[in-house]
Parts: sequence; C-alpha cells; structure tokens
Amino acid sequence: MSQLSRVKARIHGILEPASSGDRLSRAIDRTMVLLILGSVVSSIASTVPSIAARRADWLLPLEFFWVTLFTVELLLRLWLAEFSVEPGVRSPRLEYLRSRQGIADVLAILPFYLAFLLPIESSTIYALGGLRILKLVRYSRAMATLASVVARERKTLLAALEMMITVLLISSTVLYLTERHAQPDAFESIPKAMWWGIVTLTTVGYGDVVPLTSLGRFFGAIVNVLGIVMFALPTGILATGFARELKQRDFMVTWNLVSRVPLFTGLDAADIARISRLLQPLVLQADTVVVRQGEPADSMFIVLSGRLSVDLEEDQARLAVGDFFGEIGLLRGGERSATVRCMTRCQLLVLEKESYESLAQSAPHIAARVSKVARERLAADAGRREGAKDERVTDDSS
Repeated sequence: MSQLSRVKARIHGILEPASSGDRLSRAIDRTMVLLILGSVVSSIASTVPSIAARRADWLLPLEFFWVTLFTVELLLRLWLAEFSVEPGVRSPRLEYLRSRQGIADVLAILPFYLAFLLPIESSTIYALGGLRILKLVRYSRAMATLASVVARERKTLLAALEMMITVLLISSTVLYLTERHAQPDAFESIPKAMWWGIVTLTTVGYGDVVPLTSLGRFFGAIVNVLGIVMFALPTGILATGFARELKQRDFMVTWNLVSRVPLFTGLDAADIARISRLLQPLVLQADTVVVRQGEPADSMFIVLSGRLSVDLEEDQARLAVGDFFGEIGLLRGGERSATVRCMTRCQLLVLEKESYESLAQSAPHIAARVSKVARERLAADAGRREGAKDERVTDDSS
C-alpha cells in the first residue's frame, strides 16, 4: 500500500464511525452530530418571523457556513469513496452518491446551489436546510437500522402499498357514485373523492367531508374497518423487520465476541453460532458480586462491557471486554476458586452448564475441542504458578 493510500485509509477511519474506535474518531463523530443538529435548529429558527426579522443579517452567513462545511465533507468523502463501497466497484464515487448516505450528503447542500440556477427564495433555502437531519443516519444506529429494515422489506411494503392503493381507488369510486348527486362539491370527481378515502382509510377522520346517503354511510363504515386492517400491515412489517434486524445485529456482536474467546478457537462458524444461541445476557451494576469463592461452579461468563475484579489468593486480577471466566466450572464443576466483582456496570453473556452439556451431547466434537483448550490453559496456568512459587522461594532464601 502506497503512502497516499495509507493516509486516505487513516482519514477514512477517522471519518467513519464504524471504521475506527480511537479518540479522534469519536471526537469527530460527536462534533459532526452537533454541527448537523446546529444546522437543523438554525433552519427551523429561520422560519420564525420574529427571529428572521431580528437576525436577518446572520442567516445568510450562517447558511454559507453550513454549506461550506458540508460541501468540504462531501468532497472529502468522494475522495475516499473507494473505502466506502464494495471492492471492485467500477465507479466508487458514483456508487457512493447513489447510496443513502451519499444522497443525504447531497441533499444537505443541493438547495443552496440550486438557488444560483433557479429563482428560489432565500427563506425556502433556509427551510430546506432541515433536510440535513438525514445526515444523522450515518451516526444514529436507530435511523440506520430503520433504513436497513425499509430496504430489506421493500418488496413486502410495496405489496402492502399496492393493496392500499387498490382499496383507496375502489372506495373513492364507490363514494363518488353514491354521493356525487347529494354532495356535488365534495364528490364531483373520483380524484376529489380520494381525499375522503385517504382520510378514512388512515382513520384520521377530519370530518370535513362525510357521506350523507344511507348507502354511502354503509360503505363508509366498511372502509373504516378496512383502514384499520390495511394500515396495520405496514406497521406490522416494519415492527417485525426492526425486531429481526436488532436480533441479528446482537447475534453478530455475540458471534464475533465468542469467536475470539480462546476456549472456542478452532471451531467453525456453524459451531460458534450454536454456542452463541445458548448464551444468555446478564446486566449487573457496579460493586455487584458475580460469583463468590466456594460457590458451586455451574456457568461460564463472557464480558461484553465494563470492568471486573478477580480476588485471588495472593493478588487481584482485572477483566475487561472480551475476557471470560468460569470455564473450568463449566467443564468440571466443583466450587468457584475466586470471587469476581463488577467494578463498573457490566454486560455479560452466561453459558449455563446444563446448556453446554446438552450441546456436548448433540455435538461431541465441540466438547472435545473445548476440553482440549481448557486442559492446555490449565497446564499453562499451573506452570505459571509453579514458576512464581519458585521465584518466591529463591527470593526468600536469598
């Protein structure tokens, strides 16, 4: 990799929230979120007449600042587009502009530049600055998850939309036929009747247009019931997709963490996935005892977040993200050899002995592999303890 490529990779790692976890990257992320929110707030404030009248001299320079800032960011991301798209893409910059994040970056500055070509009022430009809220998709997990769910469920959502449009057209046509003579102004055409259909199907019911004939009211009641059913479909689709996306994301985090645990090294992806499904989440507050010395050892723990202390006979050890403990009890039972306490709020994954034994019966090769690694770790720990003991004896004799 050339020097320029290394520099570009480093800059990309700083700019992209998911690419780097160093302090500079986190600081840039927080700064960008504050700047985006600041631009949105200023856009909203510019639509308030009293503020616009008092701060008219500030609005244009402030808008120029936001546009300059986000233009520089867009140009920088286009320069680094090769790191933001899949490898082998023929035109990384065009592919980036077609992505949802690229579209959000373009919409953040497009109204300002269009004003040089089209007769757009300055107040309209300021108001359209609210579109910059879309840039938070890059930094907000919730918004990114929702966007992923909509993209994944687009076919199902389009099918539901087709059904809703069909019901809307049928209901509007029927109300036009039944109400056009009784209310020629409100139902003079099918497009005009569609306002009643939309309001009724969405169960909003403004009450500005209502059927007067008996047949119209009867059919209107049916449309009200259909509206509850029809609009429950996309809601259920999005809710199910959102839950599935979160579950899959949590599973991937767990899978990646389990795959790095030395006890499970050498297992293939399917075996690690089987183990990951058996893990149960556990959240504990600071100064909570996880296990106590002398208690029955019947589970293993993996640290997702937080810090823990391990009180040993002669010293104290620390555990952090990715560490694990209790594996010997998982394999051999017996009693806990140390007390483990949470130093901060901790998120743990727990593998119960019964769950592991059930897995070992259905997949003996997993148990064999785990037992082998555990024996090697025990032998290594015993060697270190013997070495430390010999050093103390040597020190005492000298």
